[in-house]
Amino acid sequence: MLKFSFNSTTLREVELFEALRRIQAAGYESVELMLNNTHIHPLNTPHQRVVELRDFCRGEGILIASIAAGGADVLSDKPYQPTFFDPDPAQRARRVDFLARSIELADFLEVPVIDFNSGPVHPDVSRNQSVAHIAEAIDSLLARGGNAILSLEPEPNFAIGATVDAIALIQQIDNPRLALTTDIGHVNCSEDDYLGAIERAIPYTRNIHIEDIKRRVHAHEIPGEGDIDFAQVFAILHKTNYRHYVAVELHAHNDRIDRALNESLAYLNRFKAAA
Repeated sequence: MLKFSFNSTTLREVELFEALRRIQAAGYESVELMLNNTHIHPLNTPHQRVVELRDFCRGEGILIASIAAGGADVLSDKPYQPTFFDPDPAQRARRVDFLARSIELADFLEVPVIDFNSGPVHPDVSRNQSVAHIAEAIDSLLARGGNAILSLEPEPNFAIGATVDAIALIQQIDNPRLALTTDIGHVNCSEDDYLGAIERAIPYTRNIHIEDIKRRVHAHEIPGEGDIDFAQVFAILHKTNYRHYVAVELHAHNDRIDRALNESLAYLNRFKAAA
């Protein structure tokens, strides 16, 4: 059965434990924990705070189903910088180290999936070079060991920008710890046959992000307030027997948290029941 999660980025201005309680109280079965500078950051958060988070979740029965390690400002004021394919090798190493530390955090918290992205295209780095550096980075991270599945999320205008790009890289690396995050809205923005692309992506998918999109513009909207055909999306998830979490991801709704939490779940539950 499909299970819903909620990405904590919407509650980034709320104290962490209170944010987790509010997500649970709204009826979500799990949390996707977004790494940032206010809640948890693998390079800056004291280990004791991480221990407190683990113990709090155990005590409250809160499940963190995935960690989102692709935030825009976790390493720089310049969005999503540095990338795995930055022209400066030292900067590339910073991104790899950040994700390595994020994997260690996920393993400590016993979180099975860590979501990440490639970073936006760079005008001075070719696509082939970018993909080669991304593959090298992923290979090195997998070689370090660990338990968390690395779930690559395509983003519009990123080096890995569509499901077909991510699937090709997943097939190339061919490691059971590398999978796909299928973001329903991103697919709608980037791929003309978005429903067909979603269906083709599900066999590789270990994590789903869901939101609505208006006119194929990459701005995450509360489900029901855009153009996504959720009936068809859930029919595909049912047909393909997807059984992992579906995480609501709303970046720009921190000023209307209750609406984002409650209306999203109520709307999506209608399609879950129908499917």
